[in-house]
Amino acid sequence: MDEIVCDFEQVRAAGDALVKSAENYDSAISSFSTSIEGDLSEWKGATKTELKSQVDSQVQTSSQVAEQVRNLGNYIVECVNKIEETDKNIASECKI
Repeated sequence: MDEIVCDFEQVRAAGDALVKSAENYDSAISSFSTSIEGDLSEWKGATKTELKSQVDSQVQTSSQVAEQVRNLGNYIVECVNKIEETDKNIASECKI
């Protein structure tokens, strides 16, 4: 019956790939933020404050997007696991 519902491994792999992508993205965001903060350490005044504020805002937004993608990937994996379990239960009940 699993061929009728879906290829669980492919769907699970897609969810896992989303989680991994979010982790990589989050790591890149963190590295970028650290690098910019190091570059700005020599700056002074309003320009530094404004640029740091903009970078912080973009980092926060990007981190939120990474978290949403991570959550989506985890949700997909959770759903496919439940669907697969239900599919197996139905198959055993129906003797398919």
